[in-house]
Amino acid sequence: MSPDTDKTRETRLRRQAERQGMRLEKSPRRDLRALDYGTYRLVDAREGWVVLADQQTGQGYGMSLDDIEARLTRETSRLYKVTAILHVHPYPRGTDEQRQRFTDAIHALHSRVVMQPTAQWEGPDQAHVTLACQAEDTSSAAERARVIIDRNAANVAHIYVKDVEVIETTTLED
Repeated sequence: MSPDTDKTRETRLRRQAERQGMRLEKSPRRDLRALDYGTYRLVDAREGWVVLADQQTGQGYGMSLDDIEARLTRETSRLYKVTAILHVHPYPRGTDEQRQRFTDAIHALHSRVVMQPTAQWEGPDQAHVTLACQAEDTSSAAERARVIIDRNAANVAHIYVKDVEVIETTTLED
């Protein structure tokens, strides 16, 4: 492909990643002999964690545009509605402000494009959370939801998480 075509393709994939709540990043390496020179990775746009990368490079990049396109357009990847219960450590007890920050963070997730994520507190130590996750199967959707809930509770609201129990994972119909 010519450089113009690669740049156009990269821009198209970048936009496609944004619509799915991810960010396409190109390796900053300038050494032509480096393993990850001219390669890419997908990063969760909100949380900043790596969604897709070749771990062999050691830098979290290493994917070609073909690899990125395959991931973004994968037919086996589906949207799942995940319902979970966040269990909070009773000590130290979270404040009303922390619970509100968590609720606001869940409501602001990228999955709101598909369905409105919700977080409802059932007492000070437990929240009922529903959100949409893109994954290959129900178990990976459940795991992704656990990570999203845990990180929002810990990193945004500074709540001490005891565990995240997924109670239901269903496919969202197109």
